[in-house]
Amino acid sequence: MMNMGRKCLVDKKEKIMEMNLMLLILLPKTSSRTNPIPTLLHGLKVTGINMLCGVGILSTSYAAKEGGWLGLIILFTFALLSFYTRLLLRRCLDTQSGLETYPDIGQVAFGTTGRIAISVSL
Repeated sequence: MMNMGRKCLVDKKEKIMEMNLMLLILLPKTSSRTNPIPTLLHGLKVTGINMLCGVGILSTSYAAKEGGWLGLIILFTFALLSFYTRLLLRRCLDTQSGLETYPDIGQVAFGTTGRIAISVSL
C-alpha cells in the first residue's frame, strides 16, 4: 500500500518536472528567467491579436462575395466613419492636457454626469 502512494508521488513529481522543462523550452530567451510570466502573457496577447486579424482578413473575401457591391460600399463607409471618429477623438484629447480616457472626455463635455454615464456604459 505504501509503495502505491510513493509511486503516485514520484509520477506527479516527474510530470511537474516535464511541464517545467516544456515551459522553459517554449518561453523566448529573456535576460532573466526569474519571472517568465509577463513574457508568456505578452506572447499570448500578441498571438490572440494575430489570430483576430487573420480571421478578419480571411472572412472579408467571403463577406464581399456574399454581400456583393453593396456590402463593399457599406464596409468602406464604416471604415471612413471609424477613421473620422479617430480624428475627432484625437482632436478632443489634444484640447487639454491630462485627458486620457473616455470618462475624461465625458467629464469635459458633460461634467460629472457625463463621466459617470460613460463609466457605467463601458
